[in-house]
Amino acid sequence: MYRNKKRKGLKSQATWGQPCKLSSKQKEDLVVRLVKGAMQEGYSTELWTLERIARLIRKYYHVQYTGVGVWKLLRNVLGWSCQKPERRALERDE
Repeated sequence: MYRNKKRKGLKSQATWGQPCKLSSKQKEDLVVRLVKGAMQEGYSTELWTLERIARLIRKYYHVQYTGVGVWKLLRNVLGWSCQKPERRALERDE
């Protein structure tokens, strides 16, 4: 590498990990399922967690993802961001 690129050949290069395990069609289908909501998938609340999404991916696409892998998929591939549920005080006076 040094012979061809001199000093530039010595620089470290970023590695981005494995390519996405889902096809384009599967990613589109995943977005549709996520938008429908967690209750549609049998959960008691509408809150999607990384673990729930990993189970959803494993159930429908037979692909194993870790929580970090799901986060990277949502953030880097699908362009989604973390959204915290709005909490309201139970003691509020409306």
